[in-house]
Amino acid sequence: MDKPIDDGDYELTDGAAWLSAKGFAIRIHTTDEGIVVDIYKKGNEDAAAIASTYAFDNELDDEESIDSIAHEYILDNELDDKDLEEDEFV
Repeated sequence: MDKPIDDGDYELTDGAAWLSAKGFAIRIHTTDEGIVVDIYKKGNEDAAAIASTYAFDNELDDEESIDSIAHEYILDNELDDKDLEEDEFV
């Protein structure tokens, strides 16, 4: 049976949990390297996940490294003025 939960902060204590929202079933589980979140169609949890993401524990240790990667991504994907002029439509 589903238990309703309010918006708030929660701590995962048993290493894994199922949540459901808007027809999705969400599985959150810890691993020895971090955390994984898998998303399924509710009622079809035995099939392959329709989306999945993960984060590694070591990403928590080096926040400067995460900021550096994010900044590098932004710089790599910015257009310069020349690109803008070539792509403008009149």
